[in-house]
Amino acid sequence: MQGTFRPDRAPAALPAAGDGPRMPRGFARRDPAAAKWWKELVEVLPWLTIADGPALLLLCRHMARADEAAATMATDGVTAVDTVHGGGLKQSPAALVWARESAAAARLLGSLGATV
Repeated sequence: MQGTFRPDRAPAALPAAGDGPRMPRGFARRDPAAAKWWKELVEVLPWLTIADGPALLLLCRHMARADEAAATMATDGVTAVDTVHGGGLKQSPAALVWARESAAAARLLGSLGATV
């Protein structure tokens, strides 16, 4: 196509493209904690596209599980009684879950272009 750009005929503002990832149907009902992260991350990562949806879904689930583990550690502490090996203290299983989920979330954030 050829032609001359006419600013008087151009739209005042371009409409929103709507290219961002869409939350899967029923996701907010099935996993409300992860859906909270979805809404927050879509706002702060405006460059995401529809193709990033599956990675974003996985990232939100990792973030929600890390939040749950952090909440468990906040109430129960970072240590637990080792009932198998003499009753001493050991690291809380929630701490291990938090570390694993946080590391997975960090890798996914990097793959989505959200590096520092």
